[in-house]
Amino acid sequence: MTGPRKAKLVELQKRTILRGYDLLKVKGTMVYATCTYHPLENEAVVDYLLKNREAELLPIETGPAGEPGLTQWQKEHYDRSLQKTVRFYPHRLDSVGFFMARIGKPG
Repeated sequence: MTGPRKAKLVELQKRTILRGYDLLKVKGTMVYATCTYHPLENEAVVDYLLKNREAELLPIETGPAGEPGLTQWQKEHYDRSLQKTVRFYPHRLDSVGFFMARIGKPG
């Protein structure tokens, strides 16, 4: 998916992650996960949350299956804490691509 349709999806994901975070209780934890590994739907969305709220990324233990999230893609640079997110690639799991971020609300 590319173009205007992708842009609409990314905007929806940004609104959704902000709303989810706003509903989270203080000291609560939420998980943002997608079944894609496209940076615009993953790191860019979580980076948007970090820039607009006092959210913090928490570590995720995945063993050897996962790889750290991206801190840059093409010309975009994301918050360094995105290394705490996890990417799962299809060729390593014999499955679809997957992304996870564990997000905390400090208090």
